[in-house]
Amino acid sequence: PPADQPAAALGPRTLVRLGAAGAALLLIGSLGAGAMPGYDVIAHVPVLSAFRSGSLGLRAAMALAYAGLALMVGSWLLLGRALYAPQPGQPITVALLRRAALAWSIPLALCAPLFSRDLYSYAAQAQIAHAGLNPYQATPADLPGRFLDEVAWRWVDSPAPYGPLWLMLGKVAAAIAGDGVMRTVLAVRLLCIIGVALVVWLLPRLAALTGGRPEAALWLGALNPLVLVHLIAGGHNDALMLGLGVAGLALAAMADGRARGLDSARLAGGAAIIAMAIAVKSPAAVMLAFAPLIWLQRRGQLRDLRQWIVASALALGSATAAFAAVTAISGMGLGWIKQVNSSIPVVNWLSLPTS
Repeated sequence: PPADQPAAALGPRTLVRLGAAGAALLLIGSLGAGAMPGYDVIAHVPVLSAFRSGSLGLRAAMALAYAGLALMVGSWLLLGRALYAPQPGQPITVALLRRAALAWSIPLALCAPLFSRDLYSYAAQAQIAHAGLNPYQATPADLPGRFLDEVAWRWVDSPAPYGPLWLMLGKVAAAIAGDGVMRTVLAVRLLCIIGVALVVWLLPRLAALTGGRPEAALWLGALNPLVLVHLIAGGHNDALMLGLGVAGLALAAMADGRARGLDSARLAGGAAIIAMAIAVKSPAAVMLAFAPLIWLQRRGQLRDLRQWIVASALALGSATAAFAAVTAISGMGLGWIKQVNSSIPVVNWLSLPTS
């Protein structure tokens, strides 16, 4: 049969619904296979408690979770096939992909933490900051109680390796959520959802400004299950880092060469936003190198060495000032820089970069 026949038979809207069904299966499976807190609420709920009792319940929950993940991956791959080999009357548009991202993300936002307990570490660090301690000096072990009980053993004695903006936002989340573990976890996960929302909103715009296909960028960079499951269901703070980084690059890409002062402000503003991403997690520093390049490309000055120097200096100066400001406001200092390389390494040989 023709290579594009399966995608044509199902149709884009059907694939979106199948992906949403897969996310719903992940939600149900997470009730048994997810990282539940010590006080297990699900264990006291009729019917759902079956997922938390005995090996049979756990296996059933894991089967549902992996079936849901497989359904999401299959739907995403077929959407990609339909994107690159479109059928008459079945276009893959940015609007359709954004609706898919929303439909797939809602169940994941309600999941128990999946494939990681990092959300509990974030919640503990947020409570440390809320208690008036410095998370770069204090560890979860210094604040005994229900939050410490949920932290994975390898991070119990580790200070926070994250930037001051992340810890300030976590402190606000802890103040709003109070002393409830799951309330704090959900509040911190909301920060991750905001990051993913920024990517979904701005990545197509960035692609269009730099000569790419907005639909392809959204499909590959935001809708794929690795991003959604890892950053929302897993609740990793890389989500906010990426969202702010994409926002900074998109602002720099809005330069058009017609208004020199406005263009310079866009580059400086974009670099400052990327500095906020660095103040969440250090790998965002790589993004800062691309802001001047995108800005120069948009202005048609990519081969002008003098403009390279000027643009790089402007971006670096703006980012440094913004980072210094957020560090001063936090009052936590630069202790996180030392912690970036002192954390306990996690070596997983299934990771190709690690290998």
